[in-house]
Amino acid sequence: RTTLAFGDELPDPRVLPNLFVWKPDSRSPIMLPGLQQVLMVQEPHHCHMFETILSGKLPHRFIYLYANEDASAPQLGVLAQVGACKRLHDNRLLLLVMGEARVSVTEQAGLTMPFSRAACTVLPDEEEIEHYL
Repeated sequence: RTTLAFGDELPDPRVLPNLFVWKPDSRSPIMLPGLQQVLMVQEPHHCHMFETILSGKLPHRFIYLYANEDASAPQLGVLAQVGACKRLHDNRLLLLVMGEARVSVTEQAGLTMPFSRAACTVLPDEEEIEHYL
């Protein structure tokens, strides 16, 4: 826990640091906030990433990053949480995930082999903002 002194700026609660990034292939289902999806994870490095996520503290969150061909465009995705996991007999993972919020990747933490991490900013929907105004 960080202690703040008088005059220190509070950290932005919308910024989530150091989350794992999953870039699904074109066959994967679309993820949206509030939507539950069943994901089949087949690639060994992706299985390793999700096993690392699941071995950490709750909540088991990651960034479900949308494919974007334009490198200059912002990287958008969904903050997702793993609700359940089952390992299949052929070592694939069957995951139940829930989309929590839209996010924008703000800072790549670099490639940490064999998967990457990033910081993201939560992008609230208009309905969420109006609820608090």
